[in-house]
Amino acid sequence: LVQTELAGKVVDASPGAYLENPEKYYRSLWTSEAYYVLTLSLEEMRNPVDSLKKRRKPIDAAEAKVKVDLANNAEWTPIIAHFKSKHGIASARFAPAEEELRAFRLWAENHEKKLVEIRAALEERIKHWSSPAGRAERNSLIAGAGSDYLRKLEARLAARTQALKRLRAQPNGGRSPASVITLPDIVIEKPASGPAPIDLDELGRMYEADKKAHPKHWSVK
Repeated sequence: LVQTELAGKVVDASPGAYLENPEKYYRSLWTSEAYYVLTLSLEEMRNPVDSLKKRRKPIDAAEAKVKVDLANNAEWTPIIAHFKSKHGIASARFAPAEEELRAFRLWAENHEKKLVEIRAALEERIKHWSSPAGRAERNSLIAGAGSDYLRKLEARLAARTQALKRLRAQPNGGRSPASVITLPDIVIEKPASGPAPIDLDELGRMYEADKKAHPKHWSVK
């Protein structure tokens, strides 16, 4: 809500993603930080251990996806090498595509490590709340699910969500046009002379075109 009021000057998650589906938004946070995978709604607090156990599958899926993404990322390296060697395209032209691949690979590798930390935190908490040592804490959570204090917090959040919806429904999100921050598109400028640099989108188009024009280049041996 504050981010919208201040025209995006506060860095936070997308208000649009939250409003589109708040529950989906919350679930997406489970695989971003260990803190979020351990948070519970009032309804989940009524059965905290089972609620946490249900979060194993999203972590499994996230781990599987990042492995596939890394494998797909690696497949572009020989494709770039093919265009360099078979088609004689200068290496320098592929700098944008290679930077995109490098940046994503770095993110994916860090995300993969983060998922290991998230899973460890989740399993530790499940084990703790399932043990005699964690019984008092677990029972406190269950009792807290019905507290007036937390119900009031939920009501406050719901009211702010509605306020955010009303604000974003107004022209320019309720702000004057002068206050709206417009981020410029990232444009790869073509040099004054010579062929344009090749980003990942262009590389994909080149790859599909080359498969049709020279299928023997890509035949499985």
